[in-house]
Amino acid sequence: MSKQVVEMLVGAGMLLFGVAFVALAFGASGPDTDNGYRVVAVFNDASGLVPGTEIRIAGIKIGSVVDKQFDAEAYEAVVTFVVDDHIKLPADSEALIEPDGLLGGNFVLVKPGSERSYIPPGGQFTATRGAINVIDVIGRHIFDGTGDGT
Repeated sequence: MSKQVVEMLVGAGMLLFGVAFVALAFGASGPDTDNGYRVVAVFNDASGLVPGTEIRIAGIKIGSVVDKQFDAEAYEAVVTFVVDDHIKLPADSEALIEPDGLLGGNFVLVKPGSERSYIPPGGQFTATRGAINVIDVIGRHIFDGTGDGT
């Protein structure tokens, strides 16, 4: 085979690989809204949450974020989740925004409560904790009290 034919075949293979990678990335990143019910949580800071962000209990994905809106009257973020149908969340469960590593991504950790009643479809979490800005926490610790970092 000539050198040009080999280069064209390698280029075509790389192009197909790139298209397959992009298709896989887009297919895996979207929120799964087919099998589940919606619940709402209101946070003072919902930084790092986007549609598709995972909702987890004990490190296991139970749902995902499908919408995030700003409440202009209360100055809070209203976040809508879809939770798997087979998961029932006790009414006193807590939704916490937790960092998912050092690169800035977050996820929602649900701490199940102990009540025997459950959050109904379309219901709302009564206890939430918004995102923690790790950079601000480190900066406050470094410059706490002195202002010069020593």
